[in-house]
Amino acid sequence: MLKLYVDRVRIQKGVSIRELAQRAGIAKSHVQRIEAGETMPSLEVMCRIAKALDVPITDLFSFET
Repeated sequence: MLKLYVDRVRIQKGVSIRELAQRAGIAKSHVQRIEAGETMPSLEVMCRIAKALDVPITDLFSFET
């Protein structure tokens, strides 16, 4: 199962949801839905989030069996 860790990375980096949304060019509500697991973002959005947090995109994912 694929699990996203956007919230963990964002918090570790000391970035607010609002700031992440602004940096990534997406709506704050979209970030909130991603972090709550309510939506699976596109690869493009995940790339933008990774760039905004200055981490490799792989840091935002965990693969659990």
